[in-house]
Amino acid sequence: MKFTVAVTQECNLRCSYCYIDKRPAHMSPETARAVVDFMFQASPGEEKIDIGFFGGEPLLRPDLIRYITGLIEDHPSFDPERVRLAVVTNGTIFTDEIAPSSTRTTSPSA
Repeated sequence: MKFTVAVTQECNLRCSYCYIDKRPAHMSPETARAVVDFMFQASPGEEKIDIGFFGGEPLLRPDLIRYITGLIEDHPSFDPERVRLAVVTNGTIFTDEIAPSSTRTTSPSA
């Protein structure tokens, strides 16, 4: 099963061909919890789960991606052999600070 998680609609670029309506909108922690529950409930048994973080530019909200990743990893149905995470990014703001780490936030900043 494949899921796309729209973390934010903000973007640091203004490409003329882009179809995303750029605005300062971010996923709330409450919505993130509901989305994670839905993904596990909607995925049959042992089927692989592909989750892609998307935006705008999702790396504008690394705190939110870490928070959602923590919710996924802490979910009772989580199996690391079953779940694959990806980020769809323009790559222009990727840094060592944004790179994956074992540090998770308990709640994203506003």
